[in-house]
Amino acid sequence: VKFVVLNEAENAKIPDGGVDDHWMWTFMDTLPGAQTLQDPPVLPKVKLPPLNLQIPKSKIGPPIPFDCSILRLVALDSDVRYTSLNNGHAVLLFHPDFATALSAALRVVNTAGITPQLNSAFRTEAEQQRMRDGASGRNPAAQGKSFHQTGYAVDINGTQSKNFPTIIAAMTAQGIGQIRNDPPHFEINPFGSKGGFDKDGKPDAAKLLWKGRMTNTANDAETYFNRCIMLNQ
Repeated sequence: VKFVVLNEAENAKIPDGGVDDHWMWTFMDTLPGAQTLQDPPVLPKVKLPPLNLQIPKSKIGPPIPFDCSILRLVALDSDVRYTSLNNGHAVLLFHPDFATALSAALRVVNTAGITPQLNSAFRTEAEQQRMRDGASGRNPAAQGKSFHQTGYAVDINGTQSKNFPTIIAAMTAQGIGQIRNDPPHFEINPFGSKGGFDKDGKPDAAKLLWKGRMTNTANDAETYFNRCIMLNQ
């Protein structure tokens, strides 16, 4: 059985200027001749697959959940005295463990009648890069991750003052070490042995482990700063 268009009815114009869409159809089968039909044949219904209108999800995906109830950065204890240049932050921030040790050291320093000037505490990646680009002056800024980015470091001004030996002693008593080639800088290393390099100059296993722990802590501190502190101000 075959359906073909035999001819189109005269395009009789209708009042609105349109064209009459009535068609003449011919039914052709094995019988001789042709039978004229006034309407098109009724074709079988076809079931189409459902149209998917869902918006594709972002390849980036939702932000990874971050628990702000776990403190990664805190201020020093409120009873200790110091002045600060604060690196543009309203409050100097440190890892909680370092803040406890530094607060204890500053109490000893305060008892000796000294109010030290703290120059730098936690730094973001952007702030550390600014230091690498020359903002640190004569003092070298760490390449890669810095202890400042983990919250385990502080810079103290006045290395040439008569009070600085007292500050060094108080810091040392709390396990906070001074860096020889960067006298204002004090830090605690909670990440284990810094390791070394093999005969080919590549970092050994201990160094890779140390760098991994340090990087993770620095990333956590920066995320905490951005999501849990800055977003809540």
